[in-house]
Amino acid sequence: VGVVYSYNDVVVSCARRMSSFGLVSSQTQSFLAAMLSDQSFVDNFLVEVSKRVAKRHHMFTEGLEEMGISCLRSNAGLFVLMDLRHMLKDQTFDSEMALWRVTINKVKINVSPGSSFHCSEPGW
Repeated sequence: VGVVYSYNDVVVSCARRMSSFGLVSSQTQSFLAAMLSDQSFVDNFLVEVSKRVAKRHHMFTEGLEEMGISCLRSNAGLFVLMDLRHMLKDQTFDSEMALWRVTINKVKINVSPGSSFHCSEPGW
């Protein structure tokens, strides 16, 4: 079960169209409504999930540094902007896509290329 909270009409419209592919049962909706109505639970959940995400973010970025991969500094989160420029054959977006194909086809990890996020420089 996921939630999209946005003031962006385009995002909301797209999310509405996509939601029909993953309908949530009425039992699950009832359970979630009760759970989210419990303010004590919500407060504790937000504190705990923030700690866990920060811990995993720290572990991940530390592991990257041990491998010689730097990333832009952030507080915590599910996403990391890694500097993979040193792994590119050439400093081009074509080379970035070639690296992406290797990571997804051989390593079996989807590391989204920076170009898919409109980065102005290849390798992020």
